[in-house]
Amino acid sequence: MDANAILARALELGITLEVAADGTSIRALPRGATPPDLGAEIRAHKPELLTILTLPTQVKSVFPEARLIAVRDTSTAVATAVAVKEARDEPADDGKKEDPRAAIDPAVCYELDNWERQLVAMDWPTERIWNHDFWPHRKKSPRGLASVLQRGDRIQFADNNFVHILKRDGSRQRFPKDG
Repeated sequence: MDANAILARALELGITLEVAADGTSIRALPRGATPPDLGAEIRAHKPELLTILTLPTQVKSVFPEARLIAVRDTSTAVATAVAVKEARDEPADDGKKEDPRAAIDPAVCYELDNWERQLVAMDWPTERIWNHDFWPHRKKSPRGLASVLQRGDRIQFADNNFVHILKRDGSRQRFPKDG
């Protein structure tokens, strides 16, 4: 049984799994409701479960209005989440500028966060990294790396001219620094 199957079984049984206050252990609620075989599976998959169970907090730090609705892949020890931003009929007029990352898939955001420091050190403009709009592609609003990355794509390496991407289908793509 893998971590996703454990979570599904706990859900079927009406058991909630959560990270304890110490951040290193898992609590099952209600107490005493966990069958011994499920408890053994939880202990056997504790690191993977901790990764999944702490994911909503990580997603919320990037997407404050996000809601975790599914975990897709935990095989690389980095859980990928699907976040849904609640649609609004009208944007709130609170004077705050909306975070451009809110429109980017959390898995893509995670990949870009891992590479941003290195890219900026090589003088990549931030908007060339984070702009998620594919069109229009203009000098003042250039297409960003976020517009070509998809869930499952991985940045292999970057240099002063290109970001080299391994696409989820196994193909490779180069994204130029100057579009």
